[in-house]
This record gives sequence, structure tokens and C-alpha cells, in this order.
Amino acid sequence: MPRHPYRRLRPAKSDLPEVGISEEGNIRSLHLGSDTIQSSMNLDHPAELVLSYSRAMMGWLLFAEETPKHITQIGLGGGSFARWIDSYLPNTKQTAVDINPQVIAVARSLFELPFEGKTLKSSKRTARNTSKCSATIPT
Repeated sequence: MPRHPYRRLRPAKSDLPEVGISEEGNIRSLHLGSDTIQSSMNLDHPAELVLSYSRAMMGWLLFAEETPKHITQIGLGGGSFARWIDSYLPNTKQTAVDINPQVIAVARSLFELPFEGKTLKSSKRTARNTSKCSATIPT
């Protein structure tokens, strides 16, 4: 299996994993401290769920009787779910939470994270803090 061309963006300065980016063809991938792919985006079709685990995780919608009003994501990564929800469930509000501010910055700058507004909020928080928060977290 070929390895992705992993490169460092900058030296690590915290206890959180370093964010790295690789590109192979039209697929851009996010890495956290290793060459393991955490999230991928098709540059030609950004809303596509590239990784099989991402597609499987959205399978619950096949059994939903109603379109969800709000979805909270613990761990933003490259924003795959945020882009997909923005494209295919435009009336669903979403909150994306990540502990690593570098991940949020990279998702915004290199992974076409949808603009924050009425349907998307993103925030630097831990899962523990999120469980105590209201549905929408101010940024």
C-alpha cells in the first residue's frame, strides 16, 4: 500500500498532536501527528465523504424518520461531516467541537469548512465541556 506524502506545517508547540496535510491526486488529507489519515477531501467535490468510515458513520440517516434539527460533532478533523451536512441537510444546525485550535484553523483554511452562521458553529472545547453546554456554542 503506497504511503501518503506527509509533510509538517510547523514544529509542534503543544501537547496536542501536530496537524499535517498530504495530497495525492485530487484528495487532500489531514493527519494528526503521524501519517495516519484522519480526514480526506475530494478537491473536485468537497462535500463527498471520501473515507469509507465517514460514509458508514452517516448511515444512521437511512433509518431516521425525520431530518435532524441539530447535530453536534465531537472532533472536527478536516470538516468532512460539516461539509456534507451543509450540502445535503442545509436546514440542520450543526455544532463542531475540537480541542485543537490548529485543527479548526486548518479545516477553515485548507478543507473548505463552511462559513459559520445560522447553521454552523465551531468551537475549541473538550468533549467533557461540550456535554455540559447548550446545543449551540458561541465562538
